[in-house]
Amino acid sequence: MNKENVCQAFRTVKVSNRELETLVNSRVNQLQRQLQEKEQEIAQLQQCNPPAHSRLMEIKVDAIQTENHQLRNQVNHYESMIKTLQNKCNSYQNQLETISNLLQETQNTLEFERQAKQALELQQSNIQLDAESEKSAIKTQIDLLRKEKYQYQSQFQELELQLKQQQLSNMELTQELNTLSHSFSQLQLSYSKIEEKAYELESKNEILVSQLDVYKTQNEQMKSQLQQSNPKNVERQLQQNDRIQELEGKLRLSYENTSQFQQLLNEKQELIKKLEKQLQRQQNWNENNNILQDQLEKSQFALEEMQFENQKIAKYQQQQIEQLKRQLEMQSNNNEELIETKQQLQKIKSEFENYKSLHESKINDFNSKSLMDQQNQWNLEKSKLVSQIQHLSSQVEVQQNQTYDQLRIQIESQMALKYAAEKVQLENQLWAVQEQLDGIQNSIELYVTKISQLNIENDQLREQLIENQNNSKQILILEQQIRNFCVEIEKLKSIIIQKSDQIEFLSSKKIQTEQLVNYVSELERKVNHLSQDNQRLNAIIIQRCKSSW
Repeated sequence: MNKENVCQAFRTVKVSNRELETLVNSRVNQLQRQLQEKEQEIAQLQQCNPPAHSRLMEIKVDAIQTENHQLRNQVNHYESMIKTLQNKCNSYQNQLETISNLLQETQNTLEFERQAKQALELQQSNIQLDAESEKSAIKTQIDLLRKEKYQYQSQFQELELQLKQQQLSNMELTQELNTLSHSFSQLQLSYSKIEEKAYELESKNEILVSQLDVYKTQNEQMKSQLQQSNPKNVERQLQQNDRIQELEGKLRLSYENTSQFQQLLNEKQELIKKLEKQLQRQQNWNENNNILQDQLEKSQFALEEMQFENQKIAKYQQQQIEQLKRQLEMQSNNNEELIETKQQLQKIKSEFENYKSLHESKINDFNSKSLMDQQNQWNLEKSKLVSQIQHLSSQVEVQQNQTYDQLRIQIESQMALKYAAEKVQLENQLWAVQEQLDGIQNSIELYVTKISQLNIENDQLREQLIENQNNSKQILILEQQIRNFCVEIEKLKSIIIQKSDQIEFLSSKKIQTEQLVNYVSELERKVNHLSQDNQRLNAIIIQRCKSSW
Protein backbone atom coordinates (compact mmCIF):
# COMPACT_ATOMS: atom_id res chain seq x y z
CA MET A 1 0.00 0.00 0.00
CA ASN A 2 2.81 2.42 0.85
CA LYS A 3 4.58 1.74 -2.46
CA GLU A 4 1.32 2.24 -4.37
CA ASN A 5 0.72 5.57 -2.60
CA VAL A 6 4.23 6.76 -3.43
CA CYS A 7 3.89 5.71 -7.09
CA GLN A 8 0.48 7.42 -7.29
CA ALA A 9 2.04 10.57 -5.84
CA PHE A 10 4.82 10.46 -8.45
CA ARG A 11 2.24 10.03 -11.23
CA THR A 12 0.12 12.94 -9.97
CA VAL A 13 3.20 15.17 -9.67
CA LYS A 14 4.30 14.25 -13.21
CA VAL A 15 0.80 14.83 -14.57
CA SER A 16 0.54 18.19 -12.82
CA ASN A 17 3.95 19.21 -14.22
CA ARG A 18 2.87 18.26 -17.73
CA GLU A 19 -0.42 20.14 -17.41
CA LEU A 20 1.43 23.19 -16.12
CA GLU A 21 3.93 23.03 -18.99
CA THR A 22 1.17 22.68 -21.58
CA LEU A 23 -0.73 25.55 -19.98
CA VAL A 24 2.30 27.82 -19.91
CA ASN A 25 3.33 26.86 -23.44
CA SER A 26 -0.18 27.52 -24.71
CA ARG A 27 -0.17 30.89 -22.97
CA VAL A 28 3.24 31.75 -24.43
CA ASN A 29 2.13 30.71 -27.92
CA GLN A 30 -1.04 32.74 -27.53
CA LEU A 31 0.96 35.79 -26.47
CA GLN A 32 3.36 35.27 -29.36
CA ARG A 33 0.42 35.07 -31.76
CA GLN A 34 -1.00 38.26 -30.25
CA LEU A 35 2.39 39.96 -30.73
CA GLN A 36 2.50 38.85 -34.33
CA GLU A 37 -1.06 40.10 -34.83
CA LYS A 38 -0.17 43.44 -33.25
CA GLU A 39 2.92 43.72 -35.42
CA GLN A 40 0.84 42.94 -38.49
CA GLU A 41 -1.71 45.57 -37.41
CA ILE A 42 1.11 48.07 -36.95
CA ALA A 43 2.43 47.24 -40.40
CA GLN A 44 -1.04 47.53 -41.90
CA LEU A 45 -1.63 50.81 -40.13
CA GLN A 46 1.70 52.10 -41.37
CA GLN A 47 0.78 51.06 -44.88
CA CYS A 48 -2.82 52.28 -44.77
CA ASN A 49 -2.57 55.55 -42.80
CA PRO A 50 -1.21 58.72 -44.38
CA PRO A 51 1.84 60.51 -43.03
CA ALA A 52 -0.37 63.02 -41.22
CA HIS A 53 -1.22 60.44 -38.78
CA SER A 54 2.36 59.22 -38.34
CA ARG A 55 2.65 60.74 -34.89
CA LEU A 56 -0.46 58.93 -33.73
CA MET A 57 0.78 55.76 -35.33
CA GLU A 58 4.13 56.16 -33.66
CA ILE A 59 2.34 56.58 -30.37
CA LYS A 60 0.31 53.46 -31.07
CA VAL A 61 3.42 51.66 -32.20
CA ASP A 62 5.20 52.71 -29.04
CA ALA A 63 2.25 51.60 -27.01
CA ILE A 64 2.14 48.30 -28.83
CA GLN A 65 5.92 47.91 -28.45
CA THR A 66 5.66 48.67 -24.75
CA GLU A 67 2.83 46.22 -24.61
CA ASN A 68 4.94 43.68 -26.48
CA HIS A 69 7.82 44.37 -24.11
CA GLN A 70 5.51 43.85 -21.17
CA LEU A 71 4.22 40.69 -22.79
CA ARG A 72 7.81 39.49 -23.27
CA ASN A 73 8.46 40.31 -19.63
CA GLN A 74 5.38 38.33 -18.72
CA VAL A 75 6.63 35.45 -20.86
CA ASN A 76 10.01 35.60 -19.14
CA HIS A 77 8.25 35.80 -15.80
CA TYR A 78 6.18 32.76 -16.72
CA GLU A 79 9.30 30.92 -17.84
CA SER A 80 11.01 31.77 -14.55
CA MET A 81 7.89 30.60 -12.73
CA ILE A 82 8.01 27.40 -14.77
CA LYS A 83 11.65 26.90 -13.79
CA THR A 84 10.92 27.58 -10.13
CA LEU A 85 7.97 25.21 -10.27
CA GLN A 86 10.13 22.60 -11.97
CA ASN A 87 12.79 23.05 -9.28
CA LYS A 88 10.13 22.72 -6.60
CA CYS A 89 8.73 19.67 -8.33
CA ASN A 90 12.23 18.20 -8.53
CA SER A 91 12.76 18.96 -4.85
CA TYR A 92 9.40 17.39 -4.03
CA GLN A 93 10.33 14.43 -6.20
CA ASN A 94 13.67 14.07 -4.38
CA GLN A 95 11.88 14.32 -1.06
CA LEU A 96 9.39 11.69 -2.20
CA GLU A 97 12.27 9.49 -3.34
CA THR A 98 13.94 9.89 0.06
CA ILE A 99 10.60 9.10 1.71
CA SER A 100 10.19 6.05 -0.53
CA ASN A 101 13.75 4.95 0.30
CA LEU A 102 13.03 5.42 3.99
CA LEU A 103 9.79 3.50 3.60
CA GLN A 104 11.65 0.75 1.74
CA GLU A 105 14.26 0.65 4.50
CA THR A 106 11.56 0.54 7.16
CA GLN A 107 9.79 -2.24 5.25
CA ASN A 108 13.08 -4.14 4.99
CA THR A 109 13.73 -3.64 8.70
CA LEU A 110 10.17 -4.68 9.48
CA GLU A 111 10.55 -7.76 7.27
CA PHE A 112 13.86 -8.58 8.93
CA GLU A 113 12.28 -8.07 12.35
CA ARG A 114 9.32 -10.22 11.31
CA GLN A 115 11.68 -12.98 10.21
CA ALA A 116 13.67 -12.57 13.43
CA LYS A 117 10.42 -12.66 15.37
CA GLN A 118 9.36 -15.87 13.58
CA ALA A 119 12.80 -17.36 14.21
CA LEU A 120 12.55 -16.39 17.87
CA GLU A 121 9.06 -17.85 18.12
CA LEU A 122 10.25 -21.08 16.50
CA GLN A 123 13.29 -21.14 18.76
CA GLN A 124 11.13 -20.48 21.81
CA SER A 125 8.65 -23.17 20.76
CA ASN A 126 11.54 -25.60 20.22
CA ILE A 127 13.03 -24.62 23.57
CA GLN A 128 9.65 -25.06 25.25
CA LEU A 129 9.16 -28.45 23.60
CA ASP A 130 12.70 -29.51 24.54
CA ALA A 131 12.21 -28.23 28.08
CA GLU A 132 8.85 -30.02 28.38
CA SER A 133 10.31 -33.24 26.95
CA GLU A 134 13.31 -32.98 29.27
CA LYS A 135 11.01 -32.18 32.18
CA SER A 136 8.84 -35.21 31.40
CA ALA A 137 11.95 -37.40 30.97
CA ILE A 138 13.38 -36.11 34.25
CA LYS A 139 10.02 -36.71 35.95
CA THR A 140 9.88 -40.26 34.60
CA GLN A 141 13.47 -40.85 35.69
CA ILE A 142 12.70 -39.41 39.12
CA ASP A 143 9.60 -41.63 39.36
CA LEU A 144 11.66 -44.65 38.36
CA LEU A 145 14.32 -43.69 40.87
CA ARG A 146 11.65 -43.28 43.54
CA LYS A 147 10.19 -46.67 42.67
CA GLU A 148 13.65 -48.22 42.78
CA LYS A 149 14.28 -46.38 46.03
CA TYR A 150 11.05 -47.76 47.52
CA GLN A 151 11.93 -51.23 46.23
CA TYR A 152 15.41 -51.02 47.71
CA GLN A 153 13.97 -49.64 50.94
CA SER A 154 11.53 -52.55 51.10
CA GLN A 155 14.37 -54.95 50.29
CA PHE A 156 16.53 -53.34 52.95
CA GLN A 157 13.67 -53.52 55.43
CA GLU A 158 13.22 -57.19 54.59
CA LEU A 159 16.95 -57.70 54.95
CA GLU A 160 16.88 -55.85 58.25
CA LEU A 161 14.02 -58.04 59.44
CA GLN A 162 15.88 -61.12 58.28
CA LEU A 163 19.02 -59.89 59.98
CA LYS A 164 17.08 -59.17 63.16
CA GLN A 165 15.58 -62.64 62.98
CA GLN A 166 19.03 -64.00 62.29
CA GLN A 167 20.39 -62.03 65.24
CA LEU A 168 17.64 -63.46 67.42
CA SER A 169 18.37 -66.91 66.10
CA ASN A 170 22.06 -66.28 66.63
CA MET A 171 21.28 -65.20 70.17
CA GLU A 172 19.33 -68.42 70.63
CA LEU A 173 22.19 -70.32 69.06
CA THR A 174 24.67 -68.63 71.36
CA GLN A 175 22.48 -69.56 74.31
CA GLU A 176 22.22 -73.09 73.00
CA LEU A 177 25.96 -73.12 72.42
CA ASN A 178 26.48 -71.96 75.96
CA THR A 179 24.19 -74.71 77.19
CA LEU A 180 25.94 -77.16 74.89
CA SER A 181 29.33 -76.04 76.11
CA HIS A 182 28.07 -76.45 79.67
CA SER A 183 26.65 -79.85 78.78
CA PHE A 184 29.95 -80.72 77.05
CA SER A 185 31.80 -79.79 80.19
CA GLN A 186 29.37 -81.92 82.20
CA LEU A 187 29.77 -84.73 79.67
CA GLN A 188 33.52 -84.47 79.96
CA LEU A 189 33.19 -84.67 83.73
CA SER A 190 30.78 -87.59 83.44
CA TYR A 191 33.10 -89.26 80.90
CA SER A 192 35.99 -88.78 83.26
CA LYS A 193 33.87 -90.30 86.05
CA ILE A 194 32.77 -93.11 83.75
CA GLU A 195 36.38 -93.78 82.82
CA GLU A 196 37.31 -93.84 86.49
CA LYS A 197 34.42 -96.22 87.19
CA ALA A 198 35.39 -98.31 84.15
CA TYR A 199 38.93 -98.53 85.47
CA GLU A 200 37.53 -99.44 88.89
CA LEU A 201 35.30 -102.09 87.30
CA GLU A 202 38.25 -103.47 85.32
CA SER A 203 40.29 -103.59 88.50
CA LYS A 204 37.35 -105.21 90.30
CA ASN A 205 36.93 -107.70 87.44
CA GLU A 206 40.63 -108.49 87.62
CA ILE A 207 40.25 -108.92 91.38
CA LEU A 208 37.22 -111.14 90.77
CA VAL A 209 39.17 -113.14 88.19
CA SER A 210 42.02 -113.53 90.68
CA GLN A 211 39.46 -114.46 93.36
CA LEU A 212 37.92 -117.00 90.97
CA ASP A 213 41.34 -118.46 90.41
CA VAL A 214 41.77 -118.54 94.16
CA TYR A 215 38.31 -120.10 94.47
CA LYS A 216 39.26 -122.69 91.88
CA THR A 217 42.31 -123.61 93.84
CA GLN A 218 40.25 -123.58 97.04
CA ASN A 219 37.56 -125.74 95.39
CA GLU A 220 40.19 -128.21 94.34
CA GLN A 221 41.58 -128.15 97.82
CA MET A 222 38.06 -128.45 99.22
CA LYS A 223 37.36 -131.41 96.99
CA SER A 224 40.44 -133.07 98.27
CA GLN A 225 39.55 -132.17 101.82
CA LEU A 226 35.93 -133.35 101.32
CA GLN A 227 37.23 -136.60 100.32
CA GLN A 228 39.22 -136.69 103.57
CA SER A 229 36.63 -135.32 106.01
CA ASN A 230 32.89 -134.68 105.56
CA PRO A 231 32.17 -132.32 108.56
CA LYS A 232 34.89 -129.99 107.58
CA ASN A 233 33.37 -129.91 104.11
CA VAL A 234 30.05 -128.68 105.54
CA GLU A 235 31.65 -125.69 107.24
CA ARG A 236 33.65 -124.91 104.20
CA GLN A 237 30.53 -125.23 102.09
CA LEU A 238 28.78 -122.76 104.36
CA GLN A 239 31.66 -120.38 104.07
CA GLN A 240 31.67 -120.91 100.34
CA ASN A 241 27.95 -120.16 100.19
CA ASP A 242 28.52 -116.93 102.08
CA ARG A 243 31.22 -115.98 99.68
CA ILE A 244 29.01 -116.89 96.74
CA GLN A 245 26.27 -114.63 98.15
CA GLU A 246 28.79 -111.83 98.51
CA LEU A 247 29.92 -112.38 94.94
CA GLU A 248 26.30 -112.37 93.74
CA GLY A 249 25.73 -109.07 95.57
CA LYS A 250 28.83 -107.67 93.94
CA LEU A 251 27.63 -108.94 90.55
CA ARG A 252 24.25 -107.32 91.13
CA LEU A 253 25.99 -104.08 91.99
CA SER A 254 28.06 -104.43 88.83
CA TYR A 255 24.87 -105.05 86.81
CA GLU A 256 23.26 -101.99 88.38
CA ASN A 257 26.35 -99.96 87.60
CA THR A 258 26.35 -101.22 84.01
CA SER A 259 22.62 -100.39 83.68
CA GLN A 260 23.31 -96.91 85.03
CA PHE A 261 26.16 -96.57 82.55
CA GLN A 262 23.80 -97.74 79.80
CA GLN A 263 21.22 -95.12 80.80
CA LEU A 264 23.90 -92.45 80.85
CA LEU A 265 25.04 -93.56 77.43
CA ASN A 266 21.48 -93.42 76.12
CA GLU A 267 21.06 -89.93 77.55
CA LYS A 268 24.34 -88.88 75.96
CA GLN A 269 23.22 -90.33 72.64
CA GLU A 270 20.00 -88.33 72.88
CA LEU A 271 22.03 -85.21 73.62
CA ILE A 272 24.28 -86.00 70.69
CA LYS A 273 21.20 -86.35 68.44
CA LYS A 274 19.93 -83.00 69.71
CA LEU A 275 23.32 -81.49 68.99
CA GLU A 276 23.25 -82.98 65.51
CA LYS A 277 19.82 -81.44 64.93
CA GLN A 278 21.11 -78.09 66.18
CA LEU A 279 24.13 -78.41 63.91
CA GLN A 280 21.80 -79.20 61.03
CA ARG A 281 19.82 -76.09 61.86
CA GLN A 282 23.07 -74.14 62.00
CA GLN A 283 24.03 -75.47 58.59
CA ASN A 284 20.64 -74.38 57.29
CA TRP A 285 21.26 -70.98 58.82
CA ASN A 286 24.65 -70.94 57.12
CA GLU A 287 23.00 -71.71 53.79
CA ASN A 288 20.45 -68.95 54.43
CA ASN A 289 23.28 -66.60 55.31
CA ASN A 290 25.04 -67.50 52.08
CA ILE A 291 21.82 -66.82 50.18
CA LEU A 292 21.45 -63.49 51.98
CA GLN A 293 25.05 -62.67 51.20
CA ASP A 294 24.43 -63.41 47.53
CA GLN A 295 21.34 -61.19 47.65
CA LEU A 296 23.37 -58.46 49.30
CA GLU A 297 26.04 -58.75 46.62
CA LYS A 298 23.36 -58.56 43.94
CA SER A 299 21.77 -55.54 45.63
CA GLN A 300 25.21 -53.91 45.91
CA PHE A 301 25.81 -54.56 42.21
CA ALA A 302 22.36 -53.09 41.43
CA LEU A 303 23.18 -50.09 43.61
CA GLU A 304 26.46 -49.59 41.75
CA GLU A 305 24.58 -49.77 38.45
CA MET A 306 22.05 -47.32 39.84
CA GLN A 307 24.85 -44.95 40.88
CA PHE A 308 26.37 -45.22 37.40
CA GLU A 309 22.97 -44.48 35.83
CA ASN A 310 22.48 -41.58 38.24
CA GLN A 311 25.88 -40.22 37.17
CA LYS A 312 24.81 -40.53 33.54
CA ILE A 313 21.52 -38.76 34.32
CA ALA A 314 23.38 -36.02 36.19
CA LYS A 315 25.77 -35.53 33.24
CA TYR A 316 22.83 -35.42 30.81
CA GLN A 317 21.00 -32.92 33.04
CA GLN A 318 24.18 -30.81 33.27
CA GLN A 319 24.46 -30.81 29.47
CA GLN A 320 20.81 -29.84 29.14
CA ILE A 321 21.29 -27.06 31.70
CA GLU A 322 24.30 -25.75 29.76
CA GLN A 323 22.26 -25.84 26.54
CA LEU A 324 19.45 -23.92 28.23
CA LYS A 325 21.98 -21.40 29.52
CA ARG A 326 23.37 -20.92 26.00
CA GLN A 327 19.84 -20.53 24.66
CA LEU A 328 19.10 -17.97 27.36
CA GLU A 329 22.27 -16.08 26.40
CA MET A 330 21.19 -16.17 22.74
CA GLN A 331 17.76 -14.89 23.74
CA SER A 332 19.36 -12.09 25.76
CA ASN A 333 21.44 -11.18 22.68
CA ASN A 334 18.27 -11.23 20.57
CA ASN A 335 16.58 -9.03 23.16
CA GLU A 336 19.50 -6.59 22.89
CA GLU A 337 19.12 -6.60 19.09
CA LEU A 338 15.39 -5.95 19.48
CA ILE A 339 16.16 -3.05 21.82
CA GLU A 340 18.59 -1.64 19.24
CA THR A 341 15.96 -1.99 16.49
CA LYS A 342 13.46 -0.30 18.78
CA GLN A 343 15.88 2.59 19.27
CA GLN A 344 16.45 2.78 15.52
CA LEU A 345 12.69 2.80 14.93
CA GLN A 346 12.32 5.57 17.49
CA LYS A 347 15.02 7.54 15.66
CA ILE A 348 13.22 6.94 12.35
CA LYS A 349 9.97 8.02 13.96
CA SER A 350 11.56 11.22 15.27
CA GLU A 351 13.07 11.88 11.82
CA PHE A 352 9.64 11.31 10.25
CA GLU A 353 8.05 13.68 12.73
CA ASN A 354 10.72 16.34 12.06
CA TYR A 355 10.32 15.84 8.33
CA LYS A 356 6.54 16.02 8.72
CA SER A 357 6.72 19.27 10.70
CA LEU A 358 9.20 20.79 8.23
CA HIS A 359 7.13 19.66 5.28
CA GLU A 360 3.93 21.04 6.79
CA SER A 361 5.65 24.34 7.56
CA LYS A 362 6.99 24.46 4.00
CA ILE A 363 3.55 23.71 2.59
CA ASN A 364 1.96 26.36 4.79
CA ASP A 365 4.62 28.91 3.88
CA PHE A 366 4.33 28.00 0.23
CA ASN A 367 0.54 28.19 0.32
CA SER A 368 0.53 31.46 2.24
CA LYS A 369 3.33 33.20 0.39
CA SER A 370 2.86 31.88 -3.12
CA LEU A 371 -0.85 32.61 -3.26
CA MET A 372 -0.44 36.15 -1.88
CA ASP A 373 2.48 36.93 -4.17
CA GLN A 374 0.73 35.53 -7.18
CA GLN A 375 -2.43 37.43 -6.34
CA ASN A 376 -0.47 40.64 -5.93
CA GLN A 377 1.42 39.99 -9.15
CA TRP A 378 -1.77 39.18 -10.97
CA ASN A 379 -3.43 42.31 -9.64
CA LEU A 380 -0.45 44.42 -10.74
CA GLU A 381 -0.40 42.75 -14.12
CA LYS A 382 -4.13 43.21 -14.39
CA SER A 383 -3.88 46.90 -13.55
CA LYS A 384 -1.04 47.34 -16.02
CA LEU A 385 -2.86 45.48 -18.73
CA VAL A 386 -6.05 47.43 -18.06
CA SER A 387 -4.15 50.72 -18.22
CA GLN A 388 -2.46 49.68 -21.43
CA ILE A 389 -5.58 48.31 -23.05
CA GLN A 390 -7.60 51.45 -22.26
CA HIS A 391 -5.48 53.24 -24.85
CA LEU A 392 -6.46 50.76 -27.47
CA SER A 393 -9.73 50.40 -29.12
CA SER A 394 -12.84 49.17 -27.42
CA GLN A 395 -12.80 45.88 -29.31
CA VAL A 396 -9.17 45.27 -28.47
CA GLU A 397 -9.89 46.21 -24.86
CA VAL A 398 -12.88 43.88 -24.79
CA GLN A 399 -10.84 41.08 -26.34
CA GLN A 400 -7.89 41.79 -24.09
CA ASN A 401 -10.10 41.92 -21.02
CA GLN A 402 -11.83 38.71 -22.02
CA THR A 403 -8.60 36.94 -22.80
CA TYR A 404 -6.90 38.21 -19.66
CA ASP A 405 -9.93 37.36 -17.56
CA GLN A 406 -10.11 33.90 -19.09
CA LEU A 407 -6.40 33.37 -18.69
CA ARG A 408 -6.53 34.67 -15.14
CA ILE A 409 -9.48 32.48 -14.27
CA GLN A 410 -7.89 29.48 -15.97
CA ILE A 411 -4.49 30.04 -14.42
CA GLU A 412 -5.96 30.77 -11.00
CA SER A 413 -8.25 27.75 -11.22
CA GLN A 414 -5.43 25.54 -12.53
CA MET A 415 -3.01 26.85 -9.93
CA ALA A 416 -5.63 26.45 -7.21
CA LEU A 417 -6.45 22.96 -8.47
CA LYS A 418 -2.77 22.16 -8.77
CA TYR A 419 -1.93 23.41 -5.30
CA ALA A 420 -5.07 21.82 -3.87
CA ALA A 421 -4.19 18.51 -5.55
CA GLU A 422 -0.60 18.77 -4.37
CA LYS A 423 -1.82 19.71 -0.91
CA VAL A 424 -4.24 16.79 -0.89
CA GLN A 425 -1.51 14.47 -2.18
CA LEU A 426 0.94 15.71 0.40
CA GLU A 427 -1.70 15.41 3.09
CA ASN A 428 -2.48 11.89 1.88
CA GLN A 429 1.21 11.10 1.88
CA LEU A 430 1.53 12.58 5.35
CA TRP A 431 -1.49 10.57 6.47
CA ALA A 432 0.06 7.47 4.89
CA VAL A 433 3.37 8.20 6.60
CA GLN A 434 1.47 8.81 9.84
CA GLU A 435 -0.34 5.50 9.37
CA GLN A 436 3.00 3.83 8.68
CA LEU A 437 4.41 5.44 11.80
CA ASP A 438 1.36 4.28 13.75
CA GLY A 439 1.86 0.80 12.29
CA ILE A 440 5.54 0.95 13.24
CA GLN A 441 4.54 2.12 16.72
CA ASN A 442 2.03 -0.72 16.96
CA SER A 443 4.68 -3.18 15.76
CA ILE A 444 7.09 -1.72 18.32
CA GLU A 445 4.44 -2.16 21.00
CA LEU A 446 3.88 -5.71 19.76
CA TYR A 447 7.63 -6.30 19.92
CA VAL A 448 7.64 -4.84 23.43
CA THR A 449 4.83 -7.21 24.41
CA LYS A 450 6.68 -10.07 22.73
CA ILE A 451 9.84 -9.10 24.59
CA SER A 452 7.88 -9.04 27.85
CA GLN A 453 6.47 -12.46 26.95
CA LEU A 454 10.00 -13.64 26.17
CA ASN A 455 11.13 -12.31 29.53
CA ILE A 456 8.26 -14.17 31.21
CA GLU A 457 9.21 -17.32 29.30
CA ASN A 458 12.84 -16.78 30.29
CA ASP A 459 11.72 -16.50 33.91
CA GLN A 460 9.76 -19.72 33.48
CA LEU A 461 12.85 -21.38 31.97
CA ARG A 462 14.91 -20.11 34.90
CA GLU A 463 12.32 -21.60 37.26
CA GLN A 464 12.57 -24.86 35.32
CA LEU A 465 16.35 -24.69 35.66
CA ILE A 466 15.95 -24.12 39.41
CA GLU A 467 13.58 -27.11 39.54
CA ASN A 468 16.12 -29.20 37.62
CA GLN A 469 18.82 -28.09 40.05
CA ASN A 470 16.55 -29.04 42.96
CA ASN A 471 15.91 -32.40 41.28
CA SER A 472 19.68 -32.86 40.88
CA LYS A 473 20.06 -32.01 44.59
CA GLN A 474 17.40 -34.59 45.42
CA ILE A 475 19.27 -37.09 43.27
CA LEU A 476 22.47 -36.28 45.17
CA ILE A 477 20.58 -36.79 48.45
CA LEU A 478 19.31 -40.13 47.13
CA GLU A 479 22.87 -41.05 46.13
CA GLN A 480 24.03 -40.15 49.65
CA GLN A 481 21.26 -42.31 51.09
CA ILE A 482 22.32 -45.13 48.76
CA ARG A 483 25.91 -44.71 49.96
CA ASN A 484 24.66 -44.90 53.54
CA PHE A 485 22.74 -48.05 52.62
CA CYS A 486 25.95 -49.42 51.09
CA VAL A 487 27.78 -48.66 54.33
CA GLU A 488 25.04 -50.44 56.26
CA ILE A 489 25.33 -53.36 53.84
CA GLU A 490 29.08 -53.47 54.50
CA LYS A 491 28.33 -53.53 58.21
CA LEU A 492 25.85 -56.35 57.62
CA LYS A 493 28.55 -58.16 55.65
CA SER A 494 30.96 -57.81 58.54
CA ILE A 495 28.25 -59.14 60.89
CA ILE A 496 27.64 -62.06 58.52
CA ILE A 497 31.38 -62.75 58.41
CA GLN A 498 31.41 -62.78 62.21
CA LYS A 499 28.45 -65.15 62.19
CA SER A 500 30.25 -67.36 59.67
CA ASP A 501 33.24 -67.41 62.04
CA GLN A 502 30.89 -68.41 64.83
CA ILE A 503 29.46 -71.10 62.56
CA GLU A 504 32.98 -72.38 61.87
CA PHE A 505 33.55 -72.42 65.61
CA LEU A 506 30.32 -74.42 65.99
CA SER A 507 31.47 -76.78 63.25
CA SER A 508 34.72 -77.28 65.15
CA LYS A 509 32.62 -77.95 68.26
CA LYS A 510 30.60 -80.42 66.22
CA ILE A 511 33.79 -82.21 65.25
CA GLN A 512 34.77 -82.32 68.89
CA THR A 513 31.32 -83.73 69.79
CA GLU A 514 31.71 -86.35 67.08
CA GLN A 515 35.07 -87.26 68.53
CA LEU A 516 33.43 -87.47 71.96
CA VAL A 517 30.66 -89.63 70.52
CA ASN A 518 33.26 -91.94 69.01
CA TYR A 519 35.03 -92.05 72.34
CA VAL A 520 31.72 -92.81 74.11
CA SER A 521 31.00 -95.54 71.56
CA GLU A 522 34.41 -97.03 72.28
CA LEU A 523 33.64 -96.85 76.00
CA GLU A 524 30.29 -98.52 75.38
CA ARG A 525 32.06 -101.23 73.42
CA LYS A 526 34.49 -101.72 76.29
CA VAL A 527 31.64 -101.73 78.84
CA ASN A 528 29.78 -104.29 76.72
CA HIS A 529 32.93 -106.35 76.52
CA LEU A 530 33.31 -106.08 80.31
CA SER A 531 29.66 -106.98 80.85
CA GLN A 532 30.11 -109.99 78.60
CA ASP A 533 33.21 -110.97 80.62
CA ASN A 534 31.19 -110.50 83.82
CA GLN A 535 28.40 -112.64 82.43
CA ARG A 536 30.92 -115.32 81.49
CA LEU A 537 32.45 -115.13 84.96
CA ASN A 538 29.01 -115.30 86.53
CA ALA A 539 28.15 -118.30 84.39
CA ILE A 540 31.42 -119.96 85.34
CA ILE A 541 30.82 -119.18 89.01
CA ILE A 542 27.26 -120.51 88.80
CA GLN A 543 28.47 -123.66 87.08
CA ARG A 544 31.16 -124.09 89.70
CA CYS A 545 28.63 -123.52 92.44
CA LYS A 546 26.28 -126.04 90.88
CA SER A 547 29.07 -128.48 90.45
CA SER A 548 30.15 -127.84 94.01
CA TRP A 549 26.61 -128.31 95.17
